[in-house]
Amino acid sequence: MVFENSKDMVYITSRHGKFVNVNPAGVGMLGYENKEQLLQTTPEDIYFNIGDRSRFWEIIGKEGFIKDFEVKLKRRDGSPIDVLITANARRDDSGQVVGYEGFVKDISDRKRMEEELLRRTGELQTLHDLGSLINRSLDLNQVLTLALDKLLDLTGFEMGGIYLLQEDG
Repeated sequence: MVFENSKDMVYITSRHGKFVNVNPAGVGMLGYENKEQLLQTTPEDIYFNIGDRSRFWEIIGKEGFIKDFEVKLKRRDGSPIDVLITANARRDDSGQVVGYEGFVKDISDRKRMEEELLRRTGELQTLHDLGSLINRSLDLNQVLTLALDKLLDLTGFEMGGIYLLQEDG
């Protein structure tokens, strides 16, 4: 019941990362129409960066488990999904790793909110810096030059300009 009803992905893979079983939440999370389609995939189909899979193997091989491994996975349509993986190595009676089992939690919304918060914090810092600058200097050229530098940093543009308009045209 826990396997089938979990809102997070619950999975079992072979030692090589091929899915052996996955719950309905996992099928939906990765954008597949049914479990059979997902069972035909390889780790290369799922990991956005296959190097992350190597890091996963390295950590779980050393520790026997991994907790809150943050990684980008790939939906069936190729779009990225930010997730946390918590998993254990599955071992046979002789202690050899035969696969992995674990949970995958979609944190895409949280990551978007974090990025938005960082962007907003940068905007607020720029406004604060500009306010402080204006209070320190009455030199219009200095204020405008520094204001342009701050705005270029904030927007990521490489260059920009400020045009001053005068009443006579």
